[in-house]
Amino acid sequence: MNLRQYILIFIFGTLIAWSAWIIVLLNIDPISSGLPALIIFYITLFAGLMGFFITISTVIRAYRFKERELEDIIIISLRQSLMLTILLEGALVLLSIEKLNYLSIGLIISLLAVIEFTALTFKHGRKHTH
Repeated sequence: MNLRQYILIFIFGTLIAWSAWIIVLLNIDPISSGLPALIIFYITLFAGLMGFFITISTVIRAYRFKERELEDIIIISLRQSLMLTILLEGALVLLSIEKLNYLSIGLIISLLAVIEFTALTFKHGRKHTH
């Protein structure tokens, strides 16, 4: 697949995710619906954010790093979009349960930094072994 096909798939999936989130937002009362409604709200929001971030980051990386393989660009975009989405979603969940503070955000950022460092180390080590 080429870049345009990937981007169209990302956009289509993102539009579906945001549509689902809007439907949830407009039709479900989180107070009376309870935990299942909140879970659906956060899952659809996660999918929408993930799709948005991966689409934007893939486009930016593809035009900025034309010499890189498309597969590498998409893998990096996917990983970093996932981490940014986890950070934002985690902050929202912590805010909703009134546990959001500098320490909790610092712990999430530290955990994501360790994951990113591990991914970069693994990739760097894999290139030298082949």
